[in-house]
Amino acid sequence: MGLPNNRDRHKLTRGARHGWGCQPDTAKAVTYLSAAASNAADVEHLALQAGLKKGGAAKGELVLAIFELANCFRQGWGIPKDPIAAKQVGSPIGDGAGGDARSRRPVGAHH
Repeated sequence: MGLPNNRDRHKLTRGARHGWGCQPDTAKAVTYLSAAASNAADVEHLALQAGLKKGGAAKGELVLAIFELANCFRQGWGIPKDPIAAKQVGSPIGDGAGGDARSRRPVGAHH
């Protein structure tokens, strides 16, 4: 079957976090999100090194993983609640890292 790609990790994350088809395990969800973000960041770094000025195919996956990690910090899903960390983790989205994700405020955000 092989290792899951980032989209599959996102599905695993949401399933683990909310208990969709399995017992909820929010700590495992954070682990999956961290792996997805790290992998997508590596792919984007390689794309930029290869001369792709706008990044590569993993940009959307990176934005989604960052968005979801910020939600975990904001809501305390799998990690202690930390609104400062939520803002710091989510700030690349607001700084232009992702197109439509900028208009999607994480749950509980008040701006």
